[in-house]
Amino acid sequence: MRSMWLGLAAAVLLATSPAKAQDGYPSKQVTVIVPFAAGGTADIFARMVSNHLQVKLGKPFVVENVGGAGSILGVTRLAKSAPDGITLGLASTSALAINPTLYGPKLSYQPDRDLVAVAQISVVPNVLVVNPNKIKARTVPELIAYLKANPTRSRSARPASAPRSILPPNCFNR
Repeated sequence: MRSMWLGLAAAVLLATSPAKAQDGYPSKQVTVIVPFAAGGTADIFARMVSNHLQVKLGKPFVVENVGGAGSILGVTRLAKSAPDGITLGLASTSALAINPTLYGPKLSYQPDRDLVAVAQISVVPNVLVVNPNKIKARTVPELIAYLKANPTRSRSARPASAPRSILPPNCFNR
């Protein structure tokens, strides 16, 4: 949790530092694209940073949620926007690493070609947990052994359909 807040503070400090590429930035409203539905972690971070930047820079920063397709829709819109700094966006592990790996050149954007990283604003870890009353595993090797011995007695749950949350449980299917 501490590293998440440090990352957010660093992003705010970088974004509001006196050295700017051009005086008077922004010259008009800035759109911040969040490639996930409203109300989630990415949306909350985007709104916190946007509110701060709006106060600090004196222009509106409007968060626009463009969810769908494991963040591909929103990130594609960001990648195809004019490279003028008036459209900013958030990108996650799914957008920057997993989707390019899964879809390769067929993906509608390529992170290394179409996006420029400005700041890391958060770190959101994945956590693996089990119900201790039903599964006696206390380590990953113990869990793997249990899953192999009981292939039809286990289920997994995840908070969303983004590739970042789908892949870890599916790795245990091997």
